[in-house]
Amino acid sequence: MKRTRAEMRADLMCQAEVLVDELLDWNEQTSEPTLTQIEEVVLKLRRRLSEQMALAVIESQEATRPVPSPRCPTCQVEMHYKDMKENTVESRAGQLTLNRGYYYCETCRTGLFPLDHQLQVWDMHWSEQVAKFAVWLSGLMEYEEAERVLNRVGQMSLSDSSIWRRAQKWGESFKAVEAAQRATAMAVPARGSVIRGEARQQP
Repeated sequence: MKRTRAEMRADLMCQAEVLVDELLDWNEQTSEPTLTQIEEVVLKLRRRLSEQMALAVIESQEATRPVPSPRCPTCQVEMHYKDMKENTVESRAGQLTLNRGYYYCETCRTGLFPLDHQLQVWDMHWSEQVAKFAVWLSGLMEYEEAERVLNRVGQMSLSDSSIWRRAQKWGESFKAVEAAQRATAMAVPARGSVIRGEARQQP
């Protein structure tokens, strides 16, 4: 059953209070901390809170286990619910462990996770923006260096071999997506559409 706003708020506030107490405990136990020490402890706590907040929103989505079941993209027959399956996704909010419904089409012998589709998870384990960031970095430096940058600056655990494979697989896909987005942004407004904040009806 989907939790109410009040239930989600109470849970998140409780988790935030735990992290605040950890920060205050650390402050009392650490004499004359440097800015680097403060940065490290605050960033670790922020990451944990970010993960908890992201999971709270994700778990509230109907796509976690949609009713009625989704239709097969190929034959359009209603798919059968099989089970809840766990998966780990690397995101800018942190490493997220998702529990989502798996649906299967007996006719086409294919399955899907509706939540993964809604979230636009790439290759089951990457958020779209993390994937784009990895591919972008791979074009600027060696894969080993890109791995270090992602880990040190972005706190993302991605191996150089994973970055290489994704760059080979997704490079052209991202180019096509970005080209389509640019084309849409530069398209001539439709007849009768709003232009620069003014409602101008074409004659």
